[in-house]
Amino acid sequence: MTSATKPQSLEPFCWGVIRLATYVANRDSRPRLAFGSVSLLTADRPRPVTGTGVDEHWVGKGRRERVYFRRTVLDASDAIDWYRSALTTPIPSDPREVNAALDGKPIAPSSFADDPAWPVFGVPAGSDLLSNPGGPGDPAPFMGSVAGSMRMHRRFGDNTGFERLTADAAAIGFLKRRVHVDLADYSEYLGSLALVIPDPVLRRVQHFVVPSDGNDMEKLVYRLVPRAGQTLNDLSLTILERRADLLSRFEMIRVPDDGLIIVPCIQPVQASGYIVTHPIHGVLAYQAPVPFVRSIQVSLGIVGRQVRVESPRSDSPQSATASYDIAELSHEQPISIGEPLPQPAITRIVEAEVRRGKRAQARRYDQTWFDHGQRSAALAFIRSRIGRARRYVLVADPYFGRLCNFSTLFRGLRLYLRF
Repeated sequence: MTSATKPQSLEPFCWGVIRLATYVANRDSRPRLAFGSVSLLTADRPRPVTGTGVDEHWVGKGRRERVYFRRTVLDASDAIDWYRSALTTPIPSDPREVNAALDGKPIAPSSFADDPAWPVFGVPAGSDLLSNPGGPGDPAPFMGSVAGSMRMHRRFGDNTGFERLTADAAAIGFLKRRVHVDLADYSEYLGSLALVIPDPVLRRVQHFVVPSDGNDMEKLVYRLVPRAGQTLNDLSLTILERRADLLSRFEMIRVPDDGLIIVPCIQPVQASGYIVTHPIHGVLAYQAPVPFVRSIQVSLGIVGRQVRVESPRSDSPQSATASYDIAELSHEQPISIGEPLPQPAITRIVEAEVRRGKRAQARRYDQTWFDHGQRSAALAFIRSRIGRARRYVLVADPYFGRLCNFSTLFRGLRLYLRF
């Protein structure tokens, strides 16, 4: 890729690490792209070394299909050229690392759909602007915990014909350890490519709150630390503030030369985040609004008597018994560290949100939760469930992994169901 066609936002990078997984259906077929990622490295990172040889794994029991993995290191420009074509296996830039039997070999052609349009790059986000990526909805699981400071581009290819591969758990595990994505779960990435671009300007963004001392307002503090040899010129910081499910602040501030931004707050901060943008590189860093830890409450319990619970291992009358010990707490002492939000109204709103979240999760997993002071409702619920039984009742203990007959666990059950 010439300097005239290379996007300006990709110029600060020196090296690219390509992780390529290919799939071969039989001896006579050409290797297919299973998944490939190109990770660019900033100038302050040393050049890594190309992997030795190739890793391979048989797919299924017929030993006709295989998956291969190889990691190669290229100049950043060559790595981007390969990302835009992917017609052959990549050739390392260092001639001493080239393996003639593995590198430069044809790959079955495929058509790709860019997302977003080239050369626009995006920062992984959650399901909406006010949530962070992660969990089952993570759009880029192969980026790990640094996704908020990384940008990416994707080229989605043909993901059909991989049914035998995704049905083989061992093969999927083999690839997951090397390309860092579960291709059975993230099937949209089968036959696709991803370009991972680190932040070339910022080393880190520090974000914290300075509590009020009684005479002054609370303050939000942002400290942007550049990489070696970089400046903070032309950077903008957008402050995101959230209060009880309301976006209450969306303010853009030019980043000063020292990278320190102090924002006074009329009210105590409930949840705060930020977006850092650059006129050439676009979005560099993103943090959805998150609350600050102001106080921690724990309970110190003193273990009293031990109770042994025995239950049959199966429904058979001659079943062997299983036993385990549980402990009663004879004394419990609450311990509080820090100071909570000083506004009772905000605390009430947050607590109500937490309760609604618990109820939603309970409905999703068919669970029933009871708050403090709902002893009568809890007992009525248990009686209604027991009263429907015609033969026996099983109690599944989620803490000890036991499935036990109710009649033999009644004494132990009383210890767990204290309302």
